[in-house]
Amino acid sequence: MNSENTIYKENDLVTLNIKSFNKMGLSISNLDGKPVEILGGIPQEKVEVRLLRIYPDKIISIVNKVIESSEFRVNAPCVKFLECTGCQWQHIDYKYQLILKKEIVIDELNRYEKLSKVLVNSTLPSIHELNYRNHSRFTVRSKNSPGEVGFINSSTRKFVKISECLLMNRKINSILSEIQDNMDGFSQVSIRGSDKTDSFLVQPNLVEKEFSFESGQTHYLERIFDREYNVASPSFFQVNIVQLENIINISKTLLNFDGSGTLVDAYSGVGVFGSLFSNFVEKVICIEESASAIVDGIKSNGDLKNIQYIQKKTEHALLEFNEEIKYLILDPPRVGCHIDVLKAVKRIKPLKILMISCDPVSMMRDLDILVSDDFYSIDSITPIDMFPQTRHIECVAILNLKNV
Repeated sequence: MNSENTIYKENDLVTLNIKSFNKMGLSISNLDGKPVEILGGIPQEKVEVRLLRIYPDKIISIVNKVIESSEFRVNAPCVKFLECTGCQWQHIDYKYQLILKKEIVIDELNRYEKLSKVLVNSTLPSIHELNYRNHSRFTVRSKNSPGEVGFINSSTRKFVKISECLLMNRKINSILSEIQDNMDGFSQVSIRGSDKTDSFLVQPNLVEKEFSFESGQTHYLERIFDREYNVASPSFFQVNIVQLENIINISKTLLNFDGSGTLVDAYSGVGVFGSLFSNFVEKVICIEESASAIVDGIKSNGDLKNIQYIQKKTEHALLEFNEEIKYLILDPPRVGCHIDVLKAVKRIKPLKILMISCDPVSMMRDLDILVSDDFYSIDSITPIDMFPQTRHIECVAILNLKNV
């Protein structure tokens, strides 16, 4: 039994009852009134945990032993699970992961009165529960080692050597296996690889190491449906290609194109959505801040004559926008849309807005602003599992202009 007068220290073993998950996908309990984040737990379990870090406002811990197990607990497939922390949910049955992600979206939705009646659909599962990622950046530890490759534990900040990551695709793992213990002199390595094209990119240039593969490429080729895209090392691109294609199909249905009007693809990256939807509208305008992504987009979509690119921050581009927009795609980074973007959208009043987000918190905040003046309606939100075995959630929603 835990005593209220006990002074706890790091590495102590403590028995706790798990209450729920927090927004970071960690199970939570409390110890003498202080919240405890638990790596590797599931709500309703009774577990023995090891205290990893004790802060004034919280404690971070890891499951040492399961005393009373959840019916949804499974054996994690990765031997580095919990030591690595890149995955939070490998110990949870995949079907239950999908349910949990829907519940997280509902919880965020219910924080806003105007959104509380919006339907949340079932989470769209990923065909591949493992080996789905086409990109990762690895840390290299050269001090007192031959150049070990791995990740940094998010809780302890300790280096964890990784010779195979079960989230990475075949191409990345084959390169990772070859460079392991042979990266002295480097601090990081970025690997991108496509299962569809077999193209890959490794940065920085490792020519002095005489590996069997090339490195230092400026870009690699990724295929979405029947189109190939140049993707430079600094350019953003979705990591789960199969699920990206599902998002595109869902988006096409939601937007319900009629062949007319202008589509603006904001935060466009290389312009995947804009290019694939270009046949269904008269004109496409892609807005992107990254110069490398703009160059990639122009190279990839040079055959499409109704696309133009604007290299600016979305908030600056839309502020100057005066032409009519029929369809608008908002696919912002995790922090969500800049407030000036939302103000501009409410001024321009596109007929349909497709919002795609990798963070339910920022998404619901932005949706609440867009519906606040009763200009737009939202029927439903669809969670999409772009990132199996992790807490991360992608969501898609369509906003329809009222009183058209």
